[in-house]
Amino acid sequence: MPARYYKRRRALPVLQDDGTLTAPVEAMTTRFYFGLKRKKPHNVYYHGGLFYRVKAVPTSFTNDGEPLTWTHALEQLGNVTCYDRFLSQTLEQGKAAPVSLHVRDGRATATGCKGTPYEGVAFLDGTEDADYIEDLLDLKPTARRRPTAA
Repeated sequence: MPARYYKRRRALPVLQDDGTLTAPVEAMTTRFYFGLKRKKPHNVYYHGGLFYRVKAVPTSFTNDGEPLTWTHALEQLGNVTCYDRFLSQTLEQGKAAPVSLHVRDGRATATGCKGTPYEGVAFLDGTEDADYIEDLLDLKPTARRRPTAA
């Protein structure tokens, strides 16, 4: 059975332009990924209208300036094209638009995926607000289900 997409959240700090880290924010793991030529492509994360990747960031250094400890943090995506890893599920469920994202400085433009009825249709131009992006790409968090006692 092929892998399925589930809305998972992950609390991570955001790496700022000046190299500092913010307090952790809850980011959504999206159905998108990039770096197809890699053995393990990068996941794409979403928070507050922007798209991120996870990066290992040094948090302390030795006296010689060598990194001593590391943490994972969200880094805004620079200039990448992201693909829907679960396109068949996206089409089957109909909750999210079947798109390819082009992300620049964290902001996304989106066009319909190749091989779908929406191929080439522009869905995002990079100026939309977070609510619209979340509705279009089904990125709004859903209530977590807690196991019930028998």
